[in-house]
Amino acid sequence: MFISPFFPEIFSFLLAVELLGFLALPFTFFYLTRLKDRGYLASKAIGILIFCYLTWVIAYSPIGYNIYSLALALFVLAALCVYFYLRDPKALKEFLRKEKKTIIISEILFLLSFFIFLIIRMHNPEIVNLEKFYDYALINGIARSPAMPPIDPWLSPSSIHYYYFGHFIVATLGKLSMVPTNYSFNLALALLFALTASLAYSLGYNLTKRRLYGLVALALVCLIGNASILLWAMDHTQMDINALWFSTRLIPNTINEYPFASFLFGELHAHYISFPFQMLLLIILLDINYSEKKGLFVFGDNPKDSIIRVFFFSLFLGSMSFMNSWAYPTYALLFAVFLLGKEFAFGIPFDYKSFLFSLFSLFIVCSLSILLYMPYHLSNPPERTIGYVVEKTPIIPFIIFFFPFLFILCLFIAKEYKNVKRKKFTVGWVLISLLLFEALLYATIILRTPILPVTLLLALIPAGILIRGIVCTESYYALVLTSFGAMLTLFTDVFYISSRTDTVFKYYLQTWFFWAVACAYGLYVLREQINIHTSKKKRRFIYAACLCLVIITSSLLPCLVLCNYLFSGVPFFGAVNYVPAGSQRTMSLDGIDYMKTAREQDYNAIKWINDNIRTSGTILEKPGKSFSYESRVSANTGLPTVIGWQGHEYTLRLIWYQERTNDVDTIYQTLENEKALSLLKKYNVSYVYIGLLERSAYPEDGLKKFSENPQYYTPIYDNLSTTIYRVNQ
Repeated sequence: MFISPFFPEIFSFLLAVELLGFLALPFTFFYLTRLKDRGYLASKAIGILIFCYLTWVIAYSPIGYNIYSLALALFVLAALCVYFYLRDPKALKEFLRKEKKTIIISEILFLLSFFIFLIIRMHNPEIVNLEKFYDYALINGIARSPAMPPIDPWLSPSSIHYYYFGHFIVATLGKLSMVPTNYSFNLALALLFALTASLAYSLGYNLTKRRLYGLVALALVCLIGNASILLWAMDHTQMDINALWFSTRLIPNTINEYPFASFLFGELHAHYISFPFQMLLLIILLDINYSEKKGLFVFGDNPKDSIIRVFFFSLFLGSMSFMNSWAYPTYALLFAVFLLGKEFAFGIPFDYKSFLFSLFSLFIVCSLSILLYMPYHLSNPPERTIGYVVEKTPIIPFIIFFFPFLFILCLFIAKEYKNVKRKKFTVGWVLISLLLFEALLYATIILRTPILPVTLLLALIPAGILIRGIVCTESYYALVLTSFGAMLTLFTDVFYISSRTDTVFKYYLQTWFFWAVACAYGLYVLREQINIHTSKKKRRFIYAACLCLVIITSSLLPCLVLCNYLFSGVPFFGAVNYVPAGSQRTMSLDGIDYMKTAREQDYNAIKWINDNIRTSGTILEKPGKSFSYESRVSANTGLPTVIGWQGHEYTLRLIWYQERTNDVDTIYQTLENEKALSLLKKYNVSYVYIGLLERSAYPEDGLKKFSENPQYYTPIYDNLSTTIYRVNQ
């Protein structure tokens, strides 16, 4: 079987994940008390997050980042496991006995999701093209770092200037399972998909208490796409990677990825790694939503338990600022909405003192969430700017992108509006409604924001339902997500942070999660209208037919692209330029296996470096251009280089490192050895790499000085046209 050759790596990686999930289970059982499944599926994500946080903190100590810090973190997690288990062992045992079926289904779902996506990745495992080199460089740089903060492999001797906690998690799981990064990269992609799918299922199940709607939530979050096939089919016949790319570029001059596209692109970006942990926060917020208390007491009646829950919620929330900083303000605000919303919703009279207590609680949580990650924040101060959006989102691409959600949410909101207790309409209410409609029309014209009517109505109507009427707890949760997602999309059309491209990219993904979960519950609420066996059969049949048409329209593109991905035999987007035409492709888990045929000399040298160089000394290689094969040595080994992808370093630090580029070129080109030695000393270079890229970019006369001066440069690797020198200074 094609998985057999990689069984040791797969088994070891999964064993590490299952171990962390097992150790976190008693804590999860204690923490998520209001959920039907007690957050069983969340235990793996919680275990991974707590273990990696502990490892990161320990790595700042003299112990460093190594097997000892991993062992100590594992010991602390095990101690927490014992502590929470001993609090109420009978209750946990009783839960495991009663919910045996739920646990078995949950594990099957997780493993099935993991292996299905792993097989998909094994068809195209190459870690190359797009921005995979950058993600791989970060993971290798972290894995090679002796302590925290980690080295930046593309700007020696600096530390990483990026929210790198997600990449730290991947590197740490690789270390814990003792799986090399060229395998753990693809294993992590499969793991993150499985965790996201499992947590989406858990959200749907806990909202509706029905497993069917857990699967519906999974499908809406992870598997469906948008309705862009309607536009693509007008001019094209083939559903390949270009169709998928087109579906993520609907809104002009922006990126509009959705989870399925991100999964298939296979880049271990910060936003991708954060997917399951965003779902984890939504699960915790659902648990908070079920509380009847206010302020800090939403975390528990017992003060001691409340303090523990506040601490860990702050830990989970704060991880977003370090893993995908775009998500932190979103979930902090969403927490604020759930916390402060209890002061206004459910028909409860407003209490000034209670509101102040809730505000104080919010301040405590947000402050603690920053303090827990203070070492990162001190070394990576925020450098983002806020501006006003000039180029607005056209209404048609917006509707096409969110097509399935907009359809379901409209029906769901209408259903809730009918069910809620409300005052009778009077002439005054009619006049107010007309004035609001007129204000919307004027605002759309003045702000030149075509999506404003849609988003504002999706935000205000659910908010009005929550304020004016009494709804069930689950409907409250879904309506808050609906309203909040609408406000988030409207924000991207009025303001941008750093750039409009990134703002739309990050916040549309978050809105996708909110609306997917809300729609899963919405379909549950609408089940009576979709049931064609009851009265008003004709109308219900129309509802069901329209809904099926919407789902099919949104699912067709992912299905067709996936079939092309699996059965075309053509190298997927990432490797099309690096796999020789007509070469026999075999399924693999090794992300650098493509080098054996496409870049054999680099492959052999990189393997030698990873096997023989254990330090993090700086290696010199040709400066890299973004989105290219350049900087391949530092990316594939984690050894820092003088300057890697220049465009990416500029994006992160807002500095163009032309001097470094010029100095590297001078070292390779100059005939004066003393000048080269001076520059090598300036950047504390330990190794000089000369491969095919360097030989094609620099004159042979300049490269000769390395072989002609053995007292300064010792060849430690020499194979055909690739040579690695150790600098003797």
